[in-house]
Amino acid sequence: LNPYALSKQLAEETLRVAASAKPDLCVTVLRYPMLFGDWFRARLHANEGRVPAEHLHLGEATAHLSFEDGARLVRLVLEQPRAGYRQYFPAQTVEVKNAGARGLIERFYPTVELRRPLAAIDDLIDTSELDRDLGFRPSERFHVELAEA
Repeated sequence: LNPYALSKQLAEETLRVAASAKPDLCVTVLRYPMLFGDWFRARLHANEGRVPAEHLHLGEATAHLSFEDGARLVRLVLEQPRAGYRQYFPAQTVEVKNAGARGLIERFYPTVELRRPLAAIDDLIDTSELDRDLGFRPSERFHVELAEA
């Protein structure tokens, strides 16, 4: 059990119940991934973007969003209030040049249940709902290459 995760789940469920009880209430939950700034950009661009496969923890640290995009999204949510409960995962994923999304899924996530057929998946993170609802798309995407041992 993860107390931090449970506290987030409780807060989100409380907001969901409140929005259900008061339909005119505007509730938007933003589940941010790792937020980054210049320090992370510099680190990722080291070694000409080559990352040893064992250093690319695809289950943990490939979802990211810049501080600037995070702030821009908060502004969009405040400028476009919508009644009801909404929850978003505003994230961008690292693009691995020598292993597309399908290859990454086959290699690193072979047992994960897919919501769509593998052939229909072009990216590890789908932000189309954010784009449709708020006109938001993350502005920065990192490109790396797996350096095989």
